[in-house]
Parts: sequence; C-alpha cells; structure tokens
Amino acid sequence: MNKDRKSDTPYLDTMLKYREQMEVVLREGKTIASLRNGEAFKMVPQHIKKVLTISDTLGHWVGLPENELVNLDKTAALHDADKRLEVRPDEFTEEEKLNLEKALTKAGLDKELLKVTKEKFIDENYDKVDILTLPQMILYYADMLVSWNNIVSFEERIDESKTRRPELSESFFERELEFGKKIEARIFSALPEDIKTQIGKPEQIPDFLKLTLEQK
Repeated sequence: MNKDRKSDTPYLDTMLKYREQMEVVLREGKTIASLRNGEAFKMVPQHIKKVLTISDTLGHWVGLPENELVNLDKTAALHDADKRLEVRPDEFTEEEKLNLEKALTKAGLDKELLKVTKEKFIDENYDKVDILTLPQMILYYADMLVSWNNIVSFEERIDESKTRRPELSESFFERELEFGKKIEARIFSALPEDIKTQIGKPEQIPDFLKLTLEQK
C-alpha cells in the first residue's frame, strides 16, 4: 500500500497535470455550451475538476499503484468527454464525431473504465459489486458524489437526479441508490484504518472529502 495516503495534487495542480486531456473535453466534446443551447454544459469543467480530484484523493488513500492511479486520473479528467455527443448527437457532424474519437484515443483514455459513468453500468453490474475493481468503484463513486460542482451525499445526488431526469423511473433511482451504497461500503472497507477512524462510517465519506479538499 502507498505509505503516502494523502493526495498531494490540489485542484489546480491536478487540472494542469492533465491539461491536454481537459482540452479534449472542452474542445472536441463541445462540453462548453458557448453559443449553443445547453446551460448545463457550462458547469461541466467545474464538475470534472471535483470528480478528478476526488478520484485522485481516494486513489491515494487506498494505495492504488502508480500506473492504476494515472489511468484513473486520466479517465476521470475525460469522463464527460463524450457526454454531449451522447445527449445531443445532432449537434455533431460525422467528421466531428471522428475527431472526438481520435482525440480520446490519442489521450490514452481507458474506454472500459469510462463505462462506469454511463447509466447502463448499473444494470450491467447490479449483482457484480463484489468483483468490481477499486478504480471502477472510485470513478463511479466520485462522479455520483458531485452534483454540478458540489460534493454531496449519495441521497442528495439521487434527489437532484430525479429533478433533472424525470423521464427515468423511480425503480431506476432505487437501484442506483442501493448500488451506490454498496460501492460506498466497499470503498470504506478498502481505506487504511487511520482514515476510517477519522471518517467514522461509510456515509460520512462525502463530508470528510469535502473537509479534506477545502483544506487544500
């Protein structure tokens, strides 16, 4: 296990470390709304910043090997790169779609790890939480803890999603909450004892992360 259990990459340093990947998100993925309709996408860089830093912090805490941590951070930096294409495909020409695919490949994106941020990941892995890898759980968890650019509890994130995605069924959100709480418990169990003692219990991870990152 990595003896240095604290992330030494605050928000800005982590963003700069993966600047090339972030530029992919902002440019090829049309993540910034600019002149296009879609106010929500203006918040994406802030959301990514938080997800990336939470992923990096948790990765350090659980002692991920350096190669797995770099892979996790890169994917976290790019986890919304294709989100606009997924939600609004009509805003992309075929050439733009190809350019985005090339940019993601060049950046070294782990497309298998990226799958954890997609809605179908829950259905495909609902009964497989016990065999998910730490990077998979961390990226999923980090993405779910960030509502716009605020670190919130799993319950608060689900409530926000219900308001934003009324087309999804109540049963989807119930499964999402149950799935997420299982992942939260597994991440907690993977933490070193001194960190677990400071946190207290799994559901207090979000507050502890918020406090830790604010101190940076």
